[in-house]
Amino acid sequence: MVWAVLKPGFLALLDDPFNNRPLDIITFDVLPSSPGKGETKIYLAEPIKERNPLRYTFKVTSGNRSICLRTISSAKVQTWVTAINEAGLRPMEGWCCPHRFGSFAPIRGLTVDGSQAQWFVDGEAAFEAIASSIQDAKSEIFITGWWLCPELYLRRPFDSFPTFRLDSLLEEKAKQGVQIYVLLYKEVSIALKINSLYSMRRLLKIHENVRVLRYPDHFASGVYLWSHHEKLVIIDYKVCFLGGLDLSFGRYDTPEHRVGDSPSVIWPGKDYYNPRESEPNSWEDTMTDEFDRQKYPRMPWHDVHCALWGPPCRDIARHFVQRWNHAKRTKAPNEHEIPLLMPHHHMVIPHYMGRSKEIDIDDEKDEDNKKKIDRHDSFSSQSPLQDIPLLLPQEADGAVTSNGDHRNFSESSPLLSQNLEGETLVSDNEKKGFQDEVVPFNFGPQCTVDAIDGWWETPKGTNDATTLEYGQVGPRTTCHCQVIRSVSQWSVGTSQPEESIHTAYCSLIEKAKHFIYIENQFFISGLAMDDTIQNRILEAIYRRILQAHKEHEDFRVIIVMPLLPGFQWCCNCESLDTLAVQDNF
Repeated sequence: MVWAVLKPGFLALLDDPFNNRPLDIITFDVLPSSPGKGETKIYLAEPIKERNPLRYTFKVTSGNRSICLRTISSAKVQTWVTAINEAGLRPMEGWCCPHRFGSFAPIRGLTVDGSQAQWFVDGEAAFEAIASSIQDAKSEIFITGWWLCPELYLRRPFDSFPTFRLDSLLEEKAKQGVQIYVLLYKEVSIALKINSLYSMRRLLKIHENVRVLRYPDHFASGVYLWSHHEKLVIIDYKVCFLGGLDLSFGRYDTPEHRVGDSPSVIWPGKDYYNPRESEPNSWEDTMTDEFDRQKYPRMPWHDVHCALWGPPCRDIARHFVQRWNHAKRTKAPNEHEIPLLMPHHHMVIPHYMGRSKEIDIDDEKDEDNKKKIDRHDSFSSQSPLQDIPLLLPQEADGAVTSNGDHRNFSESSPLLSQNLEGETLVSDNEKKGFQDEVVPFNFGPQCTVDAIDGWWETPKGTNDATTLEYGQVGPRTTCHCQVIRSVSQWSVGTSQPEESIHTAYCSLIEKAKHFIYIENQFFISGLAMDDTIQNRILEAIYRRILQAHKEHEDFRVIIVMPLLPGFQWCCNCESLDTLAVQDNF
């Protein structure tokens, strides 16, 4: 006998309705389209006819998972089937309906719902903000990354901030009862030296409240060509950080991008990092230099990151829960110390219902946030160069300094408690995976995004906050925001791929008015009919250039990439490996 708990975003099975650790959980996700005209519509739940007339069963299906449940009567079956389908399918802003760009998440911030954002340039600003938020954590911390180094200092000079090492911060919070979940990318060891096994073992030694999973198992899953490359830190479902910066060595940097540090003050040991010269074979002795600082420079690292508050943060937390639960079921189904995660009550309610007035900011701090935004408003976004399509350098009016705005994180209002109501059911434990037919994204000649005209317009009724040029930290301001992602069956367990990032990129490029600026570590894309490289960013750029030519527009495309890949490799050596391909593609 188990309890079933139905919420707008999931169905959980519990042995006790007051236990927050589920026996199993199905998180509702976008349902696949019907196979064709006249075909049966796809539902989350449907009744099942049993040979035994005294058995009353229904099946719940989402993603690649299916669970069969029995109850006491056919009337109860119909009640549950109706309730589950209504919970997932009725609201058009719900989790089972695709949103703009095919994303799992709706647009946030169209009402006063507490959606806020802030950007950071380079590791110094981003890491200090992350450290500050970790210190404020009260209940849960979610972390995922391509590479994570527990010995990373989040504030520098490192001798002045010994307690701001990542493992020290996590240990302090774990001892206070904060539950910490870390999901690491499990690399192909013969190709990468990031040693996620060492990171996992080091993290697990911190405290019993720290749980770690590595994913995927490449040989078991047959997945070799893709990786989990996202970088997320989520604190109490209230603030999250995402962008291009892993919590790893070599990523901390300042706007000056210094190449030397001798004697060691800013970059200790192997954090003085230059993979062009030497990639460490071992990360265990992290405070020992990999090479002579007097002979070799470090490799600077320029990247951006951002913070989100409110509903967008909870959407990202929901994504993490999906990934964690999928990895748990795949890699550690019988390890009871690694729990399934239940989406938070606040996280599963569709926040944009056209009438929401929820604000996720403390009232007493809201005025301070408004003052901060108003202060930045004095620098108008209507630059005198706004109509010039080229990115021309422009002198700043004065020295720009960071006033620590990246550390002003107001706590969200207390999240709603869950009033669990359920019905006693019997589980058949029939958890049969299935694979729906996947229709690939089509960016052929007839592909268009006209249906989403105007999606990039300036949010109405919000503060038009801008920032100083060359600044490290943007203002924390209200925003229109939508979470987009790239996932598939192997990575999250969805029944069909989601490539909302790709779709959004193509839409943004199509609607560009003056120029397109792309700054990326790699830039590999293909034109239509290219079966090897299937992303169509290059095709979208090509079409936009053709349009500009036909309409005699003054239009530019600027693409900035590193001179060489950030890997140890001899430029003059004849090689057929992947680095040579990247360098010459």
